[in-house]
Amino acid sequence: MPVQITVALPTRTLLCFTLLDKTPGISVDQIYATLSGEVETQMVHQLTDYLIELYAQPWRESYTAYTNGCLERYVHAIEIHPSLESYRDLIPRIREFIAQLLRQQDK
Repeated sequence: MPVQITVALPTRTLLCFTLLDKTPGISVDQIYATLSGEVETQMVHQLTDYLIELYAQPWRESYTAYTNGCLERYVHAIEIHPSLESYRDLIPRIREFIAQLLRQQDK
């Protein structure tokens, strides 16, 4: 069974996290305590390879555009997923935050 690697690392790693989040399997946090030192080391090497590849890619958008894109996806998820219904009251605040980021970017 493939292992799903879910880590919270620097902002640009969010893309990597999002892609890996779609992978079927068991998340590392559920099995980490049972891993041998050798497997932990292999995992670190694998994550390092992912990060090196990710950081080698050119970024064609600003940090603000990237952040706003992520926030828009969060709003969409909150709007459509029943399990996120309790967060729907945050949508106006998230949208205002997006607007504020855009206003600051234009200055």
